[in-house]
Amino acid sequence: MVRATYPDVQLAITEGNTYELLDDLHKRLLDVAVLRTPFNAQHLVCRYFPAERMAAVIPKRYSRFEKRRQLQLSDLATLPLIKYRRFNELFHVAFLEASVTPTYIMTCDDARTAMHWANHQLGVALVPRSLAETYDGGDVLIRSLADHRFQTQLALATTPEALATPLVAGLMAQFQQAQSLD
Repeated sequence: MVRATYPDVQLAITEGNTYELLDDLHKRLLDVAVLRTPFNAQHLVCRYFPAERMAAVIPKRYSRFEKRRQLQLSDLATLPLIKYRRFNELFHVAFLEASVTPTYIMTCDDARTAMHWANHQLGVALVPRSLAETYDGGDVLIRSLADHRFQTQLALATTPEALATPLVAGLMAQFQQAQSLD
């Protein structure tokens, strides 16, 4: 859709974690970024993708979870957990409130890294469900976390200054229109 509207525009993609991309947005090194919540949206204009649950990506050797669609935090208590650092505080508070002492074997800065290790049977990755499904190596079970606090979503974000340009304004409008059609 963007290519049809702006055929002469060449996109330059920059990859990074949410914090790196936020920094680049604020420094005006990027006009638009796709970010994962939670993040500080102050001084940004955001359009959100649908919310999704976080999931536990479980090596199939833990067959007791095969028939379960979602898991409680207590189900994770005895499992070797691999967490995505962005959600440290969320997991810390949730496990504390549930009186569950988790066993973390790894904390990483990229959810794809957590998925890599889950796919290699090292432990249970706690990552956004869409990412789990995208990077599913076939030897894991993907189960949603039942606790409603474990929701996240992607956002298309820009600054008010960048939004003043016709190209960015058009891109954001096209995204919002596409989301309203879903």
